[in-house]
Amino acid sequence: MNFTLTWRYWILLIMAWIVPAVVMVPFYQSDRQSVSHKVFTNYQEYLGREIKTQIDSKQHSNLVLATALSHWPSLISVLENDAPVSELHLNDVSTSLALNTRYKNVWIQVVDAKGVSRLRSWTDKKGDSLIEVRKELADLIKHPRVDTAISIGKFALSLKSIVPLYGSQKQFLGFVEVITQFNSIDYDLRKQEHLMSMLLINRPYLDQLSRLKAIAENEGYLLTNHAAGEPEKVFLQSHSVDDLVRIKDYKLIDGQFVASYPIRDGMGEVLAYWLMVKHIEAFDWHEFDNLDSRYLWGYFFIASLMFLLVLLVFFKRKADFERLFFYQIFNHAQEVVFVSDRKGLVKANQAFFDLFNEFKTLEEFHNTYRCVCDTFVKEEGYLQEHMGDLYWYDYILQNTDMTHQAKIQYRDKTFIMTVTASNIMQAHQESGLVSILMADVTEQELYKKELEHITIHDDLTGLRNRHYFNQRIDEEIQRSQRYQNPLSLISFDIDHFKQVNDTYGHDVGDLVLKKVARECSPYIRETDALCRVGGEEFMVIMPETKLEDAALIAERLRMAIQNMSLGNLELPVTISLGVVELSHVENFTLLYKRADQALYAAKDKGRNCVVVG
Repeated sequence: MNFTLTWRYWILLIMAWIVPAVVMVPFYQSDRQSVSHKVFTNYQEYLGREIKTQIDSKQHSNLVLATALSHWPSLISVLENDAPVSELHLNDVSTSLALNTRYKNVWIQVVDAKGVSRLRSWTDKKGDSLIEVRKELADLIKHPRVDTAISIGKFALSLKSIVPLYGSQKQFLGFVEVITQFNSIDYDLRKQEHLMSMLLINRPYLDQLSRLKAIAENEGYLLTNHAAGEPEKVFLQSHSVDDLVRIKDYKLIDGQFVASYPIRDGMGEVLAYWLMVKHIEAFDWHEFDNLDSRYLWGYFFIASLMFLLVLLVFFKRKADFERLFFYQIFNHAQEVVFVSDRKGLVKANQAFFDLFNEFKTLEEFHNTYRCVCDTFVKEEGYLQEHMGDLYWYDYILQNTDMTHQAKIQYRDKTFIMTVTASNIMQAHQESGLVSILMADVTEQELYKKELEHITIHDDLTGLRNRHYFNQRIDEEIQRSQRYQNPLSLISFDIDHFKQVNDTYGHDVGDLVLKKVARECSPYIRETDALCRVGGEEFMVIMPETKLEDAALIAERLRMAIQNMSLGNLELPVTISLGVVELSHVENFTLLYKRADQALYAAKDKGRNCVVVG
């Protein structure tokens, strides 16, 4: 090779490294922006879901507390028999809740059937009519029912849960109302997400908050959450609050992620805006590492490819080197690659023989299998030899916008493969040959299923957890009411379980929980769901099951636990059970309440028994 060729060789060699970088930089920058947008969008949507979940959870807690209070004999006596209100000590109840739960500033109000406030836990004021102030009370008095709402009063933006009160003759007496604020939600979000949180009351409602101590006021918006401090004030003073609350998705301001979430009442009116601010550096940017890795490897791959092409050109063996180069890529690819037609396989790479490792040639493979599709597991959601009227790879070719997976059973192993296909062209015409690429995603799919399992199962007992119960009971209630099928619910817990923990320790308590779960499981049908919903609390969802059949199952569960052995540990274990059947006018809250009442009735009867509600 003369000097001129050597000089050109080195120029092209340098270009082989520079050109891929120059070409890839714009794509890399664009992908980084896309990844950033995806991270911020996902986080903005997550915060919206988290706020809604927290609000729903708190309203549910309020409703449970209001429901419990609605059965307090002393409270009912105040309205039914005009008993002295001093005996109730509602302020002590609120104080106890503040000390023993994470909910602070829980207010309780008792309203009679005329809309007159008979008792407030936060003030001595009483005897004033609420009909004119709160329009919804008139309708609730006319049509008594359980209700929840978000509203603004004199003191704060609050969450309200209202439950009717009935006398001994089932006559309507009035309501008990539980009122809480948003501060506990704000504290949880701050602790959980490490961000600045600002709850701003909307301008049209400022006059209603006559007795609110606002943290700050900017442009007519009141900052009300107690945890807000100087950083939040400085942020609001440095920016247009009107612009901030109008942010639809998210916005990046001064290196910070900002999102706005409207808080609406039952009529859809915006009462307040919840601003969330988080430094960009606080986000998890591991996806950038993956992107950098992909581009780095892509750059080296392309640069290496160009380098080899330069060698092929300047050493005058282009054709031989091209065939060698592409064969190496084909044969050393980690993915399974093969060429096929309707008669069988024509060519396959080494990864193919690594998968079907008992064969060394395609001829040996064809002595056992007609085609790769003979190894496909017949399971819904995966490729089969014939997809409707189409051969499997024709189906892929006609549905390129879909992700296709095949489950392959070979010897004693199962593989899940993502499959793509493309026609091989010769002289701009289809050759009848198809190139198939299969990427092994077995581990990813197993990891995905493991995550799904963890999400809906209890770590200790292996039973379904509270999250699964809440989802499943809503689905079954809707299905029952749509198709008019019976639906029963068994609620039970372990008698004197706290004494077990206190006397024998939590290790024995855990053993009892696992043993109870194991003893109950054989009595649960595949269509039923046995869930651990609390410490020692369990629920059994029984679709298409009448009350009397559910009661029989409950009795079998009771007997199974009563006869349960704990090995060398002489510890009698019993359970109390409540059984109810869904009526066609009930929702989850009322069904759960009745099941809870039946359970406590079993407790009152002396435990270790079944009560049908």
